[in-house]
Amino acid sequence: MRKGSVILLMMAITCLSISAQAIEQKAARPQLKSRQVQTPQIQATKIQTPKPDLVISNCRFELQGPNVKAYATLKNSGKLGAAFQTGQVMAVLSVLGQSRLCIAPGGGYFLGAGQTTEVSPIGFNVASGTYPAKWTANPNHVVDEKDFENNVLECQLVGPAPPSLPDLAITSLSVQPPSGPPGTVFKVVVVVTNQGDATLSPISKCIYTLPRVLLDNVVYPSFVVNWGYYKEIPVGQSITHTLSTTTPLAPGIHTIKAEINRNHEFVEKNYNNNTSTCTFTVTQ
Repeated sequence: MRKGSVILLMMAITCLSISAQAIEQKAARPQLKSRQVQTPQIQATKIQTPKPDLVISNCRFELQGPNVKAYATLKNSGKLGAAFQTGQVMAVLSVLGQSRLCIAPGGGYFLGAGQTTEVSPIGFNVASGTYPAKWTANPNHVVDEKDFENNVLECQLVGPAPPSLPDLAITSLSVQPPSGPPGTVFKVVVVVTNQGDATLSPISKCIYTLPRVLLDNVVYPSFVVNWGYYKEIPVGQSITHTLSTTTPLAPGIHTIKAEINRNHEFVEKNYNNNTSTCTFTVTQ
């Protein structure tokens, strides 16, 4: 074999040996795991726009006779001022089936954040009694608020006390004796009581405090009246009136009826207790 061929053969064997070693080293090298790069998540933050928040509190009523004046506190508990234009309804009071409005004045009204103001509709009249009432702030939602659920306040309106008046009632009516033969003198006893809360004075109207007595539904002229002196009738006190017959009555059952203030000559609390009826018997 020629010398040059030998050299080439030796060089080829050397290259193959080097390639084999390289393959073995590559196979033995540990594989590196790929690292996942975590990208931080950015949460979206909702930006809240400041708004006013109107709240009603401190409902109260002032009474002057039959006249009522209502008041309430309107507060802006939000973080932005509330602006009402001229004529817009700031609050409303609902009572007795009517809506009584609190209107923004000329030029409008601005209620700053955290500020309060007193609202009051025009006064009105109310009778005695207790009535449910409701205040509502910003009822027409003319101001864009944070919360409309806290705009209502319920309360009660207590009307004026009824006027002090007397109340005459016939609290007792009896005939003594309850029965007897013809010729018996029957006495009719009428007790009149003032059940009101004011004294009934006899001045100028004392004659009207006397009861009228009817026999069998007819004013009987033959009763002798023994009224005594006219007196005022204080609250809770009574006056007793006595009448006696002078003419014999026919046998049978007779009806006595007593009436007081029958034509409403004076004002009193109750006119339904102004009459009373009883019976007595004339035997054979």
